[in-house]
Amino acid sequence: MAADSALRDHVLEQLSLMNLSAPYRLIVLMCCAELLATIPAGTYAPLIPALRSSWHMSNAQAGLVDGSFQTGYLLASPVLLALSDRVDPKRIFVFSAILSSVASILLALVATGWVSAMPFRLASGIGLAGTYLPGLRVLSDRLSPTLRQRAVAYYTATFSAGASVAVLTAGLAGHGFGWRGAFAVAAIGALIAASICATVIAAPAVGKVPSWRETLNLKPAFSNTSSLAFNLAYAAHMWELYGFRAWIVTFLVFVATLSGTSAVQVPLLASFVLLVGLPASIIGNELSARFGRVRVICMVMLMSASVALSVPTLSLSLLSAFLICSAYSFLVSADSGALTAGAVHFAAPGRQGATLAVHSVLGFLAAGISPSVVGLVLDHGSGVGAWTRAFGVLAGGVLLGPVVLRALRPQ
Repeated sequence: MAADSALRDHVLEQLSLMNLSAPYRLIVLMCCAELLATIPAGTYAPLIPALRSSWHMSNAQAGLVDGSFQTGYLLASPVLLALSDRVDPKRIFVFSAILSSVASILLALVATGWVSAMPFRLASGIGLAGTYLPGLRVLSDRLSPTLRQRAVAYYTATFSAGASVAVLTAGLAGHGFGWRGAFAVAAIGALIAASICATVIAAPAVGKVPSWRETLNLKPAFSNTSSLAFNLAYAAHMWELYGFRAWIVTFLVFVATLSGTSAVQVPLLASFVLLVGLPASIIGNELSARFGRVRVICMVMLMSASVALSVPTLSLSLLSAFLICSAYSFLVSADSGALTAGAVHFAAPGRQGATLAVHSVLGFLAAGISPSVVGLVLDHGSGVGAWTRAFGVLAGGVLLGPVVLRALRPQ
């Protein structure tokens, strides 16, 4: 305990030298912890080209491995997020970050093919379920309402940054140590995240604790049509986002091969493509605060679908693919912060965890299906035509977002 207290005091002292007030120190710490905790979750997708060869996988089987991760998230998310209305989400975050680390290490040591990898990816999904949105609860429980919306945007943007760091880490570690080394390196990030949250984040003020029946009852969150509108639109967003993330490295490798360019730099390029999501989420949230959430979200989703349909045909070289994918990545992520902020804003008092549970379940249900559907489309075609249909799948999913928002009209 003394060592934990000394570490916490040292970190807070260093942050105080940056002239950050206590609320902003909390935001910085939790964003750093979330970025590191996300690395194991995002390690698999950039390794798909290498793993397809090593494990003799089809595109559909590669999608199933990614789907097992989403299944783990989907199964654990409603329970862990509803539990965060009763238990300090800090404890959930720490336990889940450790689980992510252990799952990543065991995959590196034990997995010999796509079937044996699935249980460990499922465990990684459970780990992300206990770090991403419970981490957001760590922030929201400790911040004033005026700071909450902006903190949500920063935090969701960090999630995109974590995906980018995961791609870069996996690419560099995979090149130097092979795919097993890449998963082992990813495990370190989650352990550091657990340490940050366990030793530096203070306990929240204790409020009214709901009963177990109230905690696990998600019906009020479904009956709240305003928050449900944002939750359903979030599902459309996640369909597009995770379908794109799962296959961006494979797409860039395809373009490099087609244009006769070396694919060595693809992991670096893909990490920059995903990193664009960091400012996009913050900018989108600021625009939504000024011009209205529903209006901005609908506009972004319509633009994103339009760009998705043009990505394969405009990717004539690796450079052009990098540029058009970066523009697409910006649009894919620009509505993320606004969607989550909308769901949190309309949540009933004391039911934020239940609302985020529905938010997460709907989002990651779509995220779990999307990569497999894209993989099936790619298996039943070839060349630019197959990729055009694959990006069409992403566009079709995200277009449901504006339909839902206009139909339910959140007040």
